[in-house]
Amino acid sequence: MNSASVEATTPRLRADLQWTRHDDRSRWIARDPLTTSFYTFSDLERQAAKLMTGRLSVAEIVQALRRACPTAGIDQRWLLGLLGRMQWYHLLVPSSRNDALRVAAAGQRLQRRRGWQTWLSPLAIRIPLFDPTGLLNFLRPLAWVL
Repeated sequence: MNSASVEATTPRLRADLQWTRHDDRSRWIARDPLTTSFYTFSDLERQAAKLMTGRLSVAEIVQALRRACPTAGIDQRWLLGLLGRMQWYHLLVPSSRNDALRVAAAGQRLQRRRGWQTWLSPLAIRIPLFDPTGLLNFLRPLAWVL
């Protein structure tokens, strides 16, 4: 991709993301309801994400951020890094059919990996050796003493 086509790109953030301000007030947390994953962003990254409506090009977003935060030193490389990260997390609306297929394949791989991780976890192994219910019921009167 040459720089002219990158500048003309109009990224669009997914509308279903849920944004919450973090306790320290300088961070935002985006929750992806499709994968129930959480992602952390700075105030500046959140401001850039709000501009990703599909109407503004990369160059226009950089200009708007420079006007809003002149001391931040924002350039196109910074925004492209943010876009790459958001694309990696699948937080942007795919711009073509190939992008949509790639996102769907990545989602399937993630589900397979989570399934295997569940089975490979030692906590997933359940062997009924001892049922502690009887012992706990017997010791219940001692609970209020301790």
